[in-house]
Amino acid sequence: MAKSKRQQIWQFFTFLMDKTKRETHVGYLCRVTALDGKTCTVQPLDLKNGDKRALILSVRVPKHCRDDIKVGAAVAVSFFDRDVSASDVGATSDVENGSDRVHSLNDAYVTGVF
Repeated sequence: MAKSKRQQIWQFFTFLMDKTKRETHVGYLCRVTALDGKTCTVQPLDLKNGDKRALILSVRVPKHCRDDIKVGAAVAVSFFDRDVSASDVGATSDVENGSDRVHSLNDAYVTGVF
């Protein structure tokens, strides 16, 4: 295989790996902008090309965080591996995946308050 072909293949896989990493949501450090009972709205603190990232809406707030969370607080936000939109906050029943989405901003939850 010619060097240029190998190089093209390597560049493709490097691009693919980087794209996958950028689009797989695992966790963010955020600021709480609004509270609504068992959910909140957060603003990721890291900038994207100097601009603020979009707000993340309807972030689930587990019981162990509810006493400490307030507007303006810094929180750790993680994302469920699968679609949990069919489950209510605090529900203990089995959940049928609503879609094939994984690591989505739509499946966010607060893991801790700083």
